Amino acid sequence: MGKGLNTAGKIVAWVLAVLLIVGVAGVIVYFVAKEEGADYFVEYNGEKYLGNAEGGKLDITSGEEYRFEVKSLTGENVNFDVKVTSNPANNFEYTVDGKLCVWNGSDEKANDYTEIFNVQKDETGFTLAAPEKFGIYDVLQAKYPGQTVDSGSLDAKDYFLLTVNVGESSVAFWFGTSAATMGITLSPSEIVF
Repeated sequence: MGKGLNTAGKIVAWVLAVLLIVGVAGVIVYFVAKEEGADYFVEYNGEKYLGNAEGGKLDITSGEEYRFEVKSLTGENVNFDVKVTSNPANNFEYTVDGKLCVWNGSDEKANDYTEIFNVQKDETGFTLAAPEKFGIYDVLQAKYPGQTVDSGSLDAKDYFLLTVNVGESSVAFWFGTSAATMGITLSPSEIVF
């Protein structure tokens, strides 16, 4: 009977030692991640993306709403900013009332599409809603209402960046329209019914 208690005591000691090692490793990982600026995460569709890391590609469908949670590594709420901007990796030229424009230029306001995607921020995260009409031409027409927009023919690419910023740290996701743009130009003054 004394030998059975001695064996049970050894098992408990080993379990406690393993738990202690795992706990110490977890604390080290936490502090290393925090030192690298990853003291928060963005959660989308069950996946967590650490701060100061690449988020990845989003599959966004027209007319749908998407929810993102933003939390500290300890689960607390964080102060964050979120924006939808043009993706400089897929730059192109277009015209608005005959004036040549670039998709991702030096004008931050022209590069900002946050309002078109109806980004609604709250205490724990935000929602993004893709417009019903979700082609590049449609997005440009929504940005420049009542003006003649010509985007030419464009392939379906990731034309947008969704960026979540906490202090100097950020997580960026990229997404695009679901179809190529065929280069249709409509001028409201020339439409006859």
